[in-house]
Amino acid sequence: MQTIKKTTDDIFKDYRGEMHFYELGNLKFHITCSKAGMLRAGDYHPDWQRDIMLSGKMEVTTREGDSDVVKVYGPNELIQIPPDVPHLYRSLTETYMLEWREGNYKVKYYAPYRDLIDKQAQELS
Repeated sequence: MQTIKKTTDDIFKDYRGEMHFYELGNLKFHITCSKAGMLRAGDYHPDWQRDIMLSGKMEVTTREGDSDVVKVYGPNELIQIPPDVPHLYRSLTETYMLEWREGNYKVKYYAPYRDLIDKQAQELS
């Protein structure tokens, strides 16, 4: 049986909360802890992204065609972001979620969503 281990850059902290990084064999995943009202992501990537909500409520906005689609997720719900779909996370309460992706992590920012994150960071600093 393999052992779960923390990675070398095992914790990332900022004004939004924390991300704890782990590995199990070839699988890389992290647990994200977000304070209420915080924005995350604002990006897209060529691989699937999946999250399981552990606690709290998360609003997820995805860009589908020419529209923003907003859904709210709670504990024990699975969030699935298909490849190349821009997405933005807004924690409605304090949230904890487990996240993993297929493939190598290659990210590109989606300016309309990322600008909202940058604006929030400026307002809170």
